[in-house]
Amino acid sequence: MKEIIFSDKFVKFNSKNTILIVKNFVKKDECYKIIDKFHAYKKKKVKKVTRIIPGKSKDWHSTDNLNSVSALYKRRRVRNNFTANLWSKRSFGEKKYLIKMEKELSKIYGLKKRNIWNVNDLYFIQGYVCHYPRGGGYIGPHSDVTFNVRNMTAIMLLSEKGKDYYSGGLKVKLNKKYINLDDHMEAGDVVVFNNTKRHKVDCIDPNIKKISFKSPKGRWMMITTVQRNYNIDPRRYSVTNQY
Repeated sequence: MKEIIFSDKFVKFNSKNTILIVKNFVKKDECYKIIDKFHAYKKKKVKKVTRIIPGKSKDWHSTDNLNSVSALYKRRRVRNNFTANLWSKRSFGEKKYLIKMEKELSKIYGLKKRNIWNVNDLYFIQGYVCHYPRGGGYIGPHSDVTFNVRNMTAIMLLSEKGKDYYSGGLKVKLNKKYINLDDHMEAGDVVVFNNTKRHKVDCIDPNIKKISFKSPKGRWMMITTVQRNYNIDPRRYSVTNQY
């Protein structure tokens, strides 16, 4: 497929018309260890998602139920969302890979800040681990807020299509058509793309009648995002190209 570049390392590419998939970034058994630990994590669950303060906010996880709408992003989604705050003491083995992804991304695209995070920086890197359960886990079409800092996103697939789920997956819109990237990835692979492009996660195994957050099966991913430090700049931002 001409829109996808396969590589064994992070390389710079034309993100307007192509997507990069880095193969075997992390060993598969490491991915499943991370999944097991996050699935067992039940502490600090929140009902209302609040803004994360770098250096202060503790780790938490939230569950977006059927057709819930994020108050901050106004997008529909069904998933379990876990923070992976790089400053917190809690770690399930994910942070070293988040940092590795971020450093590799910064080498080729750069950030107008330090590589990882700093309480006094206007922008900081925030990690998340997300679980889209079988039976209909998804997130609707959207593009991401980048604050004009960096338009590139790195996402590592922790689980595997054909083993942990069988239909659906991450789709990115290029040249007026959506490309299902999970069809070209395995657990431990990383996809890099321009996050101002429309993208979504199609329903995971919608043929299963009931969504179960209790099962570890489904689509798991790990992502690094650019966040604004609202202690420094409290202005609200507008989310473009949403529903």
